[in-house]
Amino acid sequence: MWFGHERKQETLDEFSRTQLTSRQRKGIEAACVDMWEPFRLSIEEWAPECKITYDKFHVIGHANDAVDEVRKAEFFRQGREKRELIKGKKRLLLSRWKNLTGEQRGGLNELFLLNRRVFKAYLLKESLETLWDYQYRGAMLNYLEKWIDQLKWQRLAPFEKLADMLLKHVDGIANYCLTKVRFGVVEALNGNIRMLLVVATQILSKSPLRPRPVLRDHDLRPEIEPPMTRHEGKNGVERIRKALSHARSAREDDEARVSVKESTVIEKVLVVCE
Repeated sequence: MWFGHERKQETLDEFSRTQLTSRQRKGIEAACVDMWEPFRLSIEEWAPECKITYDKFHVIGHANDAVDEVRKAEFFRQGREKRELIKGKKRLLLSRWKNLTGEQRGGLNELFLLNRRVFKAYLLKESLETLWDYQYRGAMLNYLEKWIDQLKWQRLAPFEKLADMLLKHVDGIANYCLTKVRFGVVEALNGNIRMLLVVATQILSKSPLRPRPVLRDHDLRPEIEPPMTRHEGKNGVERIRKALSHARSAREDDEARVSVKESTVIEKVLVVCE
């Protein structure tokens, strides 16, 4: 384990320069990181053959933020009585439906009856998790295209912003199909590092160190599948770009007159929730 002092590209550059030999850097096949741009730039410079895979939990964290933004926007304009009803529900909204008890699901259903936009935001977040169930890059991109396409009916600005971010990082997200990074292991390592950091801050009187976990190539052990052809990959990303553009146009042109419609994916998740 290696620790750096700041969350900068220079920090990861220092690790690559001082801790890894040229042969080791060339042997790195995959790396799992969050979507922090300096990390990507450093990895591309020092390990150009490495496939960057973005952490699933980091992506879902952004989806949870979008749900919370919708929650705040919707209930801020409600009366005090309704705002009181939503207190204590934030944690439930950020939890997976399958992980909730019957009583907790009932509490969420009461909230959904009060505001349908919050309900749709929750279903969008839940359906995004399905992205990592796919084994092939083409199928994953196809699902993401459909997920973005349904946003034109929802008119939820935080999720359109999320779609922008997903499109910008689509290659790193889809690389999961090639590397099969075990996200549970990565999250467990991050949890252990955070715990070490808490202990360190109790001992030291100085500013807390900021850990920089870096997985070596042998920790990931990617199982490489036959890659897509260049033509297939390019078309998949282009379709997603068009879907996002179409969603934006529909929202701008039909804001005042289009009735809310449920997409195919939303309907499927609704059946599960019921």
